[in-house]
Amino acid sequence: MSSDVQNYSGDEGAEYNSPYRKNPPRVRKKNRLYGDEYYEPPTNYKPRILHSPRPSIQSEEMTPKVRKPAKLHKSLIGHMPWRTQMHHPERRMAQTNAVRLRNVLKLPKAHKWVFYEWFYSNLDRPLLLGENDFRICLRESFPNVKTRRLSRAHWSLLRRLMGKPRRCSTAFFDEERRSLNEKREKIRTLQATRSVQLEFLRDLPDDMHVPMPLIIGTKITARVRYPTDGLYTGKVDAIDA
Repeated sequence: MSSDVQNYSGDEGAEYNSPYRKNPPRVRKKNRLYGDEYYEPPTNYKPRILHSPRPSIQSEEMTPKVRKPAKLHKSLIGHMPWRTQMHHPERRMAQTNAVRLRNVLKLPKAHKWVFYEWFYSNLDRPLLLGENDFRICLRESFPNVKTRRLSRAHWSLLRRLMGKPRRCSTAFFDEERRSLNEKREKIRTLQATRSVQLEFLRDLPDDMHVPMPLIIGTKITARVRYPTDGLYTGKVDAIDA
């Protein structure tokens, strides 16, 4: 019995003095991937997607490609109606304004305004497109004024010195029509005969270019009052004697 006690005490002392008394060896769990250096993940493996508050940045390869419409040839665009053409915003705005202007010009008063503002006959063009009355009065009354770039105060002073003209009265319009008809007759006389007296040309502008008379076959744009009032293009078929 004493020998058994001694053996037990010896074994207990050896276990107490061993380094694994307080730190026993760690038991490793068996892993199926341990020792497999050539492991490849399966093809059906899908990584977990973590949604973040920041917007995701897509790469250029992942962005879908949008096919741009093909540009039409210039010859094809000209024959298409203006509503189906692909224009820039500025051109589309210009087309909208053109439609509005066309609707305005359908009014009778707008018709007359266009005729009186931009349409001049062959005889009236050298008379009405020259210097206006204000420039003529300014040149005759103030010959020392060489410049035309004056301030608003200077122009007001010149108008005050020139006086208020007589405009928009029945007598003024009658006088202007009579003077215009006389100048037209003088131009017709110059077209027929080249030799006239100098007193005959006093009322006409100095730098006026006498237009040539119309001949048969000349393409013209004339205003026709009957049966429909408007501007029409045509050719001269005959001339009144």
